[in-house]
Amino acid sequence: MKIRRNLLLAIPLGALTTLAGWSSTMSTQAVRPVRATELHVVADDFVVDVWINGILLPTQARRLRNEHFGATCESIPVQLRAGDWVAFHVVHNPLRWNGVCYFGVYAKNARGQEAFTTRSGRDWYYCDDPAQAPDFVAHRGAGKQNVATKPERLWSEGTGKWPGMIGRAFPGDAIWGQRASTWIKHVVR
Repeated sequence: MKIRRNLLLAIPLGALTTLAGWSSTMSTQAVRPVRATELHVVADDFVVDVWINGILLPTQARRLRNEHFGATCESIPVQLRAGDWVAFHVVHNPLRWNGVCYFGVYAKNARGQEAFTTRSGRDWYYCDDPAQAPDFVAHRGAGKQNVATKPERLWSEGTGKWPGMIGRAFPGDAIWGQRASTWIKHVVR
Protein backbone atom coordinates (compact mmCIF):
# COMPACT_ATOMS: atom_id res chain seq x y z
CA MET A 1 0.00 0.00 0.00
CA LYS A 2 1.36 3.36 -0.97
CA ILE A 3 0.79 6.20 1.49
CA ARG A 4 0.38 9.35 -0.49
CA ARG A 5 -1.16 12.51 0.77
CA ASN A 6 0.03 15.96 1.53
CA LEU A 7 -3.08 17.81 0.41
CA LEU A 8 -3.81 20.92 2.50
CA LEU A 9 -1.24 19.73 5.02
CA ALA A 10 2.24 20.78 5.90
CA ILE A 11 2.91 17.28 7.20
CA PRO A 12 5.95 15.53 5.80
CA LEU A 13 4.90 11.94 5.27
CA GLY A 14 8.21 10.69 6.71
CA ALA A 15 7.21 12.17 10.08
CA LEU A 16 4.44 9.62 10.46
CA THR A 17 4.83 6.01 11.52
CA THR A 18 5.24 3.65 8.58
CA LEU A 19 3.28 0.51 7.91
CA ALA A 20 6.45 -1.53 8.41
CA GLY A 21 6.94 -0.04 11.88
CA TRP A 22 3.36 -0.75 12.78
CA SER A 23 3.51 -4.38 11.67
CA SER A 24 6.30 -5.04 14.17
CA THR A 25 3.81 -4.31 16.98
CA MET A 26 1.07 -6.55 15.64
CA SER A 27 1.99 -9.48 17.90
CA THR A 28 1.52 -7.35 21.05
CA GLN A 29 -1.78 -5.98 19.74
CA ALA A 30 -3.28 -9.44 19.50
CA VAL A 31 -3.39 -9.79 23.30
CA ARG A 32 -5.39 -6.59 23.77
CA PRO A 33 -9.13 -7.02 23.11
CA VAL A 34 -10.70 -5.14 20.23
CA ARG A 35 -12.78 -2.24 21.59
CA ALA A 36 -14.19 -0.84 18.32
CA THR A 37 -14.84 -2.37 14.91
CA GLU A 38 -16.53 0.52 13.11
CA LEU A 39 -16.45 4.30 13.26
CA HIS A 40 -19.36 6.44 12.12
CA VAL A 41 -18.47 10.07 11.45
CA VAL A 42 -20.58 13.14 10.74
CA ALA A 43 -18.59 16.23 9.74
CA ASP A 44 -19.30 19.70 8.44
CA ASP A 45 -17.57 20.39 6.23
CA PHE A 46 -15.58 17.16 5.89
CA VAL A 47 -12.82 14.82 7.07
CA VAL A 48 -9.63 15.19 5.02
CA ASP A 49 -7.67 12.25 6.45
CA VAL A 50 -7.83 9.63 9.20
CA TRP A 51 -4.87 8.01 11.00
CA ILE A 52 -4.78 5.01 13.31
CA ASN A 53 -1.73 4.89 15.58
CA GLY A 54 -0.07 7.47 13.34
CA ILE A 55 -0.68 5.49 10.14
CA LEU A 56 -2.64 7.17 7.37
CA LEU A 57 -5.75 5.17 6.61
CA PRO A 58 -6.23 4.67 2.86
CA THR A 59 -9.14 6.66 1.45
CA GLN A 60 -10.50 3.41 -0.01
CA ALA A 61 -11.04 2.12 3.54
CA ARG A 62 -13.57 4.88 4.20
CA ARG A 63 -17.15 4.70 2.95
CA LEU A 64 -19.17 7.84 2.21
CA ARG A 65 -22.70 7.25 3.50
CA ASN A 66 -24.28 10.65 2.91
CA GLU A 67 -23.36 14.10 1.63
CA HIS A 68 -25.41 17.22 2.32
CA PHE A 69 -24.21 20.43 0.63
CA GLY A 70 -20.60 19.42 1.33
CA ALA A 71 -21.12 18.07 4.85
CA THR A 72 -20.34 14.36 5.00
CA CYS A 73 -21.31 11.19 6.83
CA GLU A 74 -18.99 8.20 6.56
CA SER A 75 -18.34 4.78 8.03
CA ILE A 76 -14.89 3.31 8.60
CA PRO A 77 -14.21 -0.34 9.48
CA VAL A 78 -11.44 -0.53 12.12
CA GLN A 79 -9.84 -2.80 14.70
CA LEU A 80 -9.18 -0.42 17.61
CA ARG A 81 -7.79 -1.79 20.86
CA ALA A 82 -7.24 -0.17 24.25
CA GLY A 83 -4.23 2.13 23.93
CA ASP A 84 -4.69 2.73 20.19
CA TRP A 85 -5.40 6.24 19.00
CA VAL A 86 -7.34 7.59 16.05
CA ALA A 87 -6.77 11.07 14.60
CA PHE A 88 -8.84 13.02 12.09
CA HIS A 89 -8.01 16.11 10.05
CA VAL A 90 -11.30 18.01 9.70
CA VAL A 91 -12.03 21.32 8.03
CA HIS A 92 -14.84 23.79 7.53
CA ASN A 93 -15.15 26.99 5.56
CA PRO A 94 -15.64 29.95 7.91
CA LEU A 95 -17.15 31.99 5.05
CA ARG A 96 -19.86 29.42 4.35
CA TRP A 97 -23.15 29.16 6.29
CA ASN A 98 -21.97 31.68 8.93
CA GLY A 99 -18.96 29.52 9.76
CA VAL A 100 -20.86 26.59 11.25
CA CYS A 101 -19.01 23.33 11.84
CA TYR A 102 -19.64 19.87 13.26
CA PHE A 103 -17.56 16.80 14.08
CA GLY A 104 -18.99 13.73 15.78
CA VAL A 105 -17.83 10.12 16.03
CA TYR A 106 -19.74 7.08 17.19
CA ALA A 107 -17.67 3.89 17.52
CA LYS A 108 -19.35 0.49 17.59
CA ASN A 109 -17.93 -2.73 19.01
CA ALA A 110 -18.34 -6.17 17.43
CA ARG A 111 -21.74 -6.57 19.15
CA GLY A 112 -23.02 -3.35 17.56
CA GLN A 113 -22.95 -1.49 20.88
CA GLU A 114 -21.35 1.86 21.64
CA ALA A 115 -17.61 1.58 22.21
CA PHE A 116 -17.00 5.33 22.54
CA THR A 117 -18.27 8.61 21.14
CA THR A 118 -17.14 12.21 20.94
CA ARG A 119 -17.64 14.07 24.20
CA SER A 120 -16.88 17.68 24.90
CA GLY A 121 -14.10 18.14 27.43
CA ARG A 122 -13.30 14.45 27.83
CA ASP A 123 -10.87 12.14 26.04
CA TRP A 124 -10.79 14.11 22.78
CA TYR A 125 -7.94 16.47 21.94
CA TYR A 126 -7.21 18.91 19.14
CA CYS A 127 -4.26 20.50 17.35
CA ASP A 128 -4.77 23.60 15.22
CA ASP A 129 -1.12 24.19 14.26
CA PRO A 130 -0.08 22.49 10.99
CA ALA A 131 3.56 22.54 12.19
CA GLN A 132 2.57 20.52 15.29
CA ALA A 133 0.17 18.17 13.49
CA PRO A 134 2.77 15.50 12.56
CA ASP A 135 3.71 15.02 16.22
CA PHE A 136 0.05 15.18 17.30
CA VAL A 137 -0.92 12.45 14.83
CA ALA A 138 2.15 10.24 15.34
CA HIS A 139 2.28 10.17 19.17
CA ARG A 140 -0.47 8.99 21.48
CA GLY A 141 0.10 11.54 24.26
CA ALA A 142 0.85 14.60 22.12
CA GLY A 143 -1.64 17.45 22.50
CA LYS A 144 -3.44 16.29 25.64
CA GLN A 145 -3.37 19.87 26.94
CA ASN A 146 -5.85 20.93 24.21
CA VAL A 147 -9.22 19.39 25.01
CA ALA A 148 -11.76 19.58 22.18
CA THR A 149 -15.00 21.39 23.01
CA LYS A 150 -18.36 22.10 21.43
CA PRO A 151 -18.11 24.43 18.43
CA GLU A 152 -19.19 28.05 18.91
CA ARG A 153 -21.25 27.88 15.72
CA LEU A 154 -22.70 24.38 15.58
CA TRP A 155 -24.16 23.02 12.33
CA SER A 156 -27.74 22.46 13.47
CA GLU A 157 -28.47 19.72 10.92
CA GLY A 158 -25.66 17.48 12.17
CA THR A 159 -27.67 15.81 14.91
CA GLY A 160 -30.36 14.88 12.40
CA LYS A 161 -27.90 12.76 10.41
CA TRP A 162 -27.29 10.23 13.20
CA PRO A 163 -30.49 8.13 13.06
CA GLY A 164 -29.61 7.23 9.47
CA MET A 165 -26.07 6.33 10.52
CA ILE A 166 -26.54 4.47 13.81
CA GLY A 167 -30.30 3.91 14.01
CA ARG A 168 -30.91 6.29 16.91
CA ALA A 169 -30.15 9.76 18.27
CA PHE A 170 -26.50 10.64 18.80
CA PRO A 171 -25.51 10.06 22.44
CA GLY A 172 -22.35 12.18 22.23
CA ASP A 173 -21.36 15.78 21.57
CA ALA A 174 -20.18 17.56 18.45
CA ILE A 175 -16.64 18.84 19.06
CA TRP A 176 -14.03 21.02 17.34
CA GLY A 177 -10.71 22.78 17.86
CA GLN A 178 -10.27 26.55 17.56
CA ARG A 179 -9.62 27.01 13.82
CA ALA A 180 -11.28 26.09 10.53
CA SER A 181 -8.68 23.37 9.92
CA THR A 182 -8.07 21.18 12.95
CA TRP A 183 -6.78 17.74 13.89
CA ILE A 184 -8.80 15.83 16.48
CA LYS A 185 -7.61 12.73 18.34
CA HIS A 186 -8.98 10.09 20.70
CA VAL A 187 -7.03 7.49 22.69
CA VAL A 188 -9.06 4.31 23.11
CA ARG A 189 -9.56 3.08 26.68
